[in-house]
Amino acid sequence: MGKPAARMGDMTAHGGTLVAGCPTVLIGGVPAARLGDMHVCPMMNPGPSPHVGGPAALGSPMVLIGGMPAARMGDMLTCAGPPDTIAMGCMTVLVGEGGSSAGGGGAGASAAAAAQASAAAAQFDNNESTIAEEHWVVFEFVDSAGNPVSGVPYKFTDPDGNESFGNLRLDGKIRRDGISEGQCEVQLYGV
Repeated sequence: MGKPAARMGDMTAHGGTLVAGCPTVLIGGVPAARLGDMHVCPMMNPGPSPHVGGPAALGSPMVLIGGMPAARMGDMLTCAGPPDTIAMGCMTVLVGEGGSSAGGGGAGASAAAAAQASAAAAQFDNNESTIAEEHWVVFEFVDSAGNPVSGVPYKFTDPDGNESFGNLRLDGKIRRDGISEGQCEVQLYGV
């Protein structure tokens, strides 16, 4: 069963609201919230009150809004204090985890799960080039235990100053092909 779609202005468990959304996708007449969209939090904690909370840290990897996973009621939000969650959403628009299929054997479920994981990995970073060119770069992000960091919003700047945005793939990598010679930069948001 799906969860209600989150939108700009929807309440959080700490009593704050989502303050950003995709202006080109309206749900109930309000911009849709996505992974990486920020919220404000009035809760007293180590930060000042009110303070700008962090971005939505979870979303539906199979439902993209403006190229980013859709945020839903119950999804986690990063905050200066304890983690926050989206407490309200549009009850008439439900966002699910992903598609399913009617299978005819025991291997169907594992094949569907593998296909869903593969599709999610591909869609987490939809700006990635697939054609190998002369100049390319790979960034890999891992935590202190050596595990890949995934789903974190980032901004990539190529040597020509062109910017693109996305989320770290499930393997924690960003790869760009066909770029000019020079330095690239990646800025992570919400780590």
